[in-house]
Amino acid sequence: YNTEISIASSYKINNGKIELIDPKNISLRDWFEKSNEYKNNYLCTSQNSNCNNIKYIIDSSKGTATTIDSTKTITVAKARNGLQLIDSKEITYEQLITNGKSLADEGYKYTCNNNSTLCTDDEIRLITAYTNEGYKYVSNFYFAASVTWDGTNYTLQNTVDFENYNNLSMIENHHYICIEPGKKKCDKVAYIYGYKDGTIYYTLLENGVINITKAKENMFMNNINDSNAKKIVEAWYELNLKKYSTYIDENAIYCNNRKENDNKNGWIELNSSLKDSLKFKGNDMTSNNLDCENITDQFSYNNEYAKLNYPIGLATSQELSLSSKQQSELFTNSYWTMTPSEINNINSMIKVFDENNNNGEMSTHSTLSIRPVITLKENAEFDDGDGSTMNPYHINVGEE
Repeated sequence: YNTEISIASSYKINNGKIELIDPKNISLRDWFEKSNEYKNNYLCTSQNSNCNNIKYIIDSSKGTATTIDSTKTITVAKARNGLQLIDSKEITYEQLITNGKSLADEGYKYTCNNNSTLCTDDEIRLITAYTNEGYKYVSNFYFAASVTWDGTNYTLQNTVDFENYNNLSMIENHHYICIEPGKKKCDKVAYIYGYKDGTIYYTLLENGVINITKAKENMFMNNINDSNAKKIVEAWYELNLKKYSTYIDENAIYCNNRKENDNKNGWIELNSSLKDSLKFKGNDMTSNNLDCENITDQFSYNNEYAKLNYPIGLATSQELSLSSKQQSELFTNSYWTMTPSEINNINSMIKVFDENNNNGEMSTHSTLSIRPVITLKENAEFDDGDGSTMNPYHINVGEE
């Protein structure tokens, strides 16, 4: 193997020329077999000590290396006024890598990701951590009270500029951000409704939807994905009830009422904190209204907008509240209803009932029992029973 690489632990610059100090020339074979020994050294890809471009090795193994340009510079700053960096200094990328802790301790937290002190919207960055390969950052500082749409792009209106999510009260009246970091004009906008432990929760606005009110209407327009509960009860129907389908009403509606609660709600443009929930009608247990207004919430075997594979569903919380407490005698576990309660800052919540017929709500991440219901045709005849848990109706299906 020919000697092709020069490595040294330090370098100097004389009259604009980079020169390795006490370089060691190594063969490609030596580089491949012992490259892990050359971490934190300087690399010159020519055979002499004079380099046009010198690299600092930040990691190496088995003939490969992660390097940075040692003489390339970047400007970091302690403060900013809009896009203008304040109290800044220019450092090399090597210093950025090797002195990250000191830079953080001294409060250097802004950069344009180049050596400029005046950033563009796309360049401005808040450094959240220095790493052994550079730094981590966030770059979206613009939150808006509203947006406009020109047929192609959204433009943020009445923006506020702030660097992190510690000042949560500011978002109460400025929920909109561009999906592309640092932009004030973009083709997709997010409405932020929740924040916890460094994670932002949002719903997407696109294709000209210009406010959260319209976005909420669109959220439930299409029923695409089956829930686990739907899959389970339909599989149970196919196995146990399909042969009795002539007695079961295929036109029955099982309501998943996602109509908003008329009371004060979250997910609005003004005075809506990240702790406010989007509450549905089912959240209000003072009302036992059984209306199901939206066709996309009326799940039925014959409804193409809310299609069931079989005519079976779950009871709603309102139906269970109106029913007799005798039902609880055979049920010893809490179980799901078909009634959504709310979407809070981190979870979707569903109404549940326990063995004593007390209602509450649980996150969709929880594991509970399922209690399916069917609707008999109006001409189905029963031999005996009173419809209670202990004495259910006995439907005459011609079987012994």
